[in-house]
This record gives sequence, C-alpha cells and structure tokens, in this order.
Amino acid sequence: MKSQIIYFVAFLLVVVFVASCEKTVEFKSDEIEPKIVVNAVFYAGNRHKHVKVEKSRSILNDKGYFEALPDANVRLYEDGKFITEMNYISRIDTFYDRLNYGVVEKYPFEHGVYSDTSLVVKPGSTYRLEVTHDGFDPVHCETNVPVPVELGEMSIAMEKIPKQHFENYFRIKLKLPVYDAENEVNYYRMRVGREQGYEAALKMFGGYYYNGPGSVYYGGGGYYGGGYGRSPSIDIDSVVPSDTIIQEVSYNMMVYSYDPVFSPDGNTDVLTTESGTIDFFTNELINSGKYDLSFRLESWRDVYTEIGEYLKIHAHVMSLSPELYFYSISRQQQSLAMDNPFAEPVPVYSNVVGGIGIFGSAGTTIRWATIGNYPLEEKTYIEKDEYFKQDYNY
Repeated sequence: MKSQIIYFVAFLLVVVFVASCEKTVEFKSDEIEPKIVVNAVFYAGNRHKHVKVEKSRSILNDKGYFEALPDANVRLYEDGKFITEMNYISRIDTFYDRLNYGVVEKYPFEHGVYSDTSLVVKPGSTYRLEVTHDGFDPVHCETNVPVPVELGEMSIAMEKIPKQHFENYFRIKLKLPVYDAENEVNYYRMRVGREQGYEAALKMFGGYYYNGPGSVYYGGGGYYGGGYGRSPSIDIDSVVPSDTIIQEVSYNMMVYSYDPVFSPDGNTDVLTTESGTIDFFTNELINSGKYDLSFRLESWRDVYTEIGEYLKIHAHVMSLSPELYFYSISRQQQSLAMDNPFAEPVPVYSNVVGGIGIFGSAGTTIRWATIGNYPLEEKTYIEKDEYFKQDYNY
C-alpha cells in the first residue's frame, strides 16, 4: 500500500512538472510582411508567356483567392540579355463566400496577369524574371527550358479479359518508345487522353438528360452494347449502321502500369498495386537511349470497327525543368498528407528568391494510336453533347 502511495505522488509531481513547462505563444500575424508571389510556366515553342504576380496572404485568411499586384515591374531576360518589360492585363474576378443559411458574400478582386508575345520560347535557353513593386522586397527566378523528348510511334492493342460481375471487360495495352539522353537527369510528366467514336445506331439508352447552367449531362445509361459490357442478346452482324458517329473525348484518363520507370512518388506505388496512376517520372531507371514505356487503360466496352467505330489514344509527354518537377511533386505530396494526422508537413518547393512561387518550363511531345479507321468519308462525325441536344430539342 505504501509503495502505491509513493507511485501516485510521483505521478502527480510529473503531471504538475509537465503542466508548468507549457507556454502559450501568441501568433502575431500582423507582424508578418507580405511577399511577392510569382507563378509562371514557359512552354518550348510557344509565343504566349503569362506571369502571375500576386501578394501573399496570411495563413489565417480563409478567402480562396490571391490579389494581383497590378503595378509591378516585371523584367524578362533570355540567356542573360534583357528582352522586355512585360505588360499587365487587368482582370476583375469575384470570390463567392457561401455562408450558413444560404447567405453568399461577394468579394471582387484583381486577377490580372503580365504577358508578352514578342518572342518564341527557345528550348535550351535560360529565362530570368526580375520583379519589383513598391512596399515589397524585390524577387528574381529563372528556368532553363528543356528540349522536348523524342518519342517513337505508339502501339495499341485491345484484349478482352475476365472480370467478376461483368460480362465484358477490356484492357487497352499501349507501348510508347522514349529516346532519352543518357548523360543527364531528365524529368517527365505524362497525361493521356481518349477519343472514341460510337455508331449512332447503338446510341445511349436508359438514364436521363440534363442541360443545366454551365453543364450538359446524360447519365444512368450506356451506349447500346456498352455500359457494363456488351449485351448478350446483341448480334453486331444484325445491326444496321447509320451514317453518324458520335464522338466522345476524355482528358487525363486514369492509366495503370507495372513499368518500374513510372515513379512511386505519385498517388501510390504503381509497382505493387493496380490503383496507382501514372503522372510524373524520371529517366533514373532508363539505362539505354531507347526505352519502351508500357501502360494500359481499362474499358467496359468493345470497339466495333466493322461498323465504323474507332478508339484514339493521345499520350502527352512533357519534359519538365527540374524546378517545375520538384514543385509539382511537393504539391502532390502536400495534398496527400493534408488530411493525415500522422504525416509530416510537406513544404512546397519554390525557386523564387526573396518571394514565393514557381517559375518553371516544359516542352511537350504528343503521340497517338488508333483502333479502327478514322475518319471515314461515308460517316458524319458529331460530338456527343451536340448530338443529344438535337435528340432532346435543347
């Protein structure tokens, strides 16, 4: 009993000691000086260059916008030579703060950009921005524009694979040859788009059509013979084709791969799970000048090429400057860690000296591969939304 009393007293002493060590630190946001924020990405071969120059805001500011600095002096240099002072294009935007009980407050704010079209961005050149504004510390940043990567012809194949609960499930397999420089570290990002043409005789069935403010949507159904797989009662040989192909375009498709080149720095480790999607990668594991990237997409529907349907896949491979790569990766990692109480805080990379933001560059190369024949002279092609607007008299 005596020992229990001693332990209890010792515990109380520890609690009192720890409590006495606590210190309240007052956060004085008013004493933090705002900084210049620069955001710009230059693309190789592009004449249009836009630079956003804004004022940083307090972490306690819950308004979802940044205010532009319209009176800044933005000087652009190419390979150390002064090119131009960029012109400001004013834009007024409105932030809508939706409060309780349906109350909405409006906040107009300046949302302009600094622009220049006097020269084409040259791959291999170094560009530098120097920005000054009264009341702020001057900032500068620079980027070396990467040379767009050389790509070979992309191959495509489609195979039917078994999948539980669904009659038809298809895998679109793609290979894309990449010719990479072996003597330097290169950074890439790949985005994949999909364009598909459907025979109007197999137009959408079931579901509903909605044409509201700013959106047109048809849901709840699927293309006949599509949806959750090709219907077992359909004999494609008995279909009477029309002269119309309905086109549907999707961007930033979810892409899967077990290729070790694709970086595990994305949403998940693509080497161990099929739920990982491709985004950023480097040439770290590319040991030769040519490498065939392998990846795939998934589809619930076959492509009936015999009646004029087609499937076209676009692969956009961006060569990224190092600063744009590290900024993008850090933004992605910060987003993934945001709601995780056990994750370490992730600082966002910045190359703006004296301020905040990113000045990066990129060069894009595009390849595509097609299943089926497109276009066909005997077919009329129409976008999905336009087709169903006519069908529903909207």
